Amino acid sequence: MFDRKVDCIAANGFLFILNKANFERLFQYYEELKSNAATTVDLVTQYIPVINLKEFKDVCISQVRFMGKLASISKKPYLSHVTIADIKRVITEFNLSVQIVMDKGIEKILFEPSPQKRWLILKLLDDDYLGSIMTSKKYAVNSKTPVSS
Repeated sequence: MFDRKVDCIAANGFLFILNKANFERLFQYYEELKSNAATTVDLVTQYIPVINLKEFKDVCISQVRFMGKLASISKKPYLSHVTIADIKRVITEFNLSVQIVMDKGIEKILFEPSPQKRWLILKLLDDDYLGSIMTSKKYAVNSKTPVSS
């Protein structure tokens, strides 16, 4: 479809997106997220046990922002190596309001669907809590660029 508005520009092997919403609609980004949402929840919870799994899944497959965050988590190379001990360490270090509970002898993250807490697990699993070596300050971030491997 051609119109007078430019949504993206390709130049020298780079794609510059000028209108994110139109670009995502053009390439059916949300449709792809929705079609894979339930499978993505299953993949993530295969590695990270969650209690209130049905509520977690319902929220994750009903909201586009959750679907995008979950898709990001599912592609992380560390996902299969993260342990509950790692998660507990982050919860303690950053004083997060996330509970780990025992369920049939297995420690699991408690998903709380309240608006104040529903994002906590996804931010935790996406490694959104970081600390500065120089200042010792702790941050919750929404975008990260690795500086070393």
